[in-house]
Amino acid sequence: MPIYDFTCKCGNSLINELVNSHNTTMFCNKCNGIMQKKISLFANHTYPKEGITLKHVAKEPVTFHSRREMKAYATKHNLILGALE
Repeated sequence: MPIYDFTCKCGNSLINELVNSHNTTMFCNKCNGIMQKKISLFANHTYPKEGITLKHVAKEPVTFHSRREMKAYATKHNLILGALE
């Protein structure tokens, strides 16, 4: 079972949530909005089969299917991934 962090536009967050599937939709317990899935620092080595998409590393979202792929992209584009490395 995958572990993710979730954040909501209202500022609420859930940390290290164990979910049934990579496709699970989480709803905020404060505003009932749909929460955005983030990579958990606890389980950052887990990659779903559809990959992990980072939206703010380039003009278009970039999807990675392995840690090696992500590190190669970061090296090529001189990026610092912080906890994702």
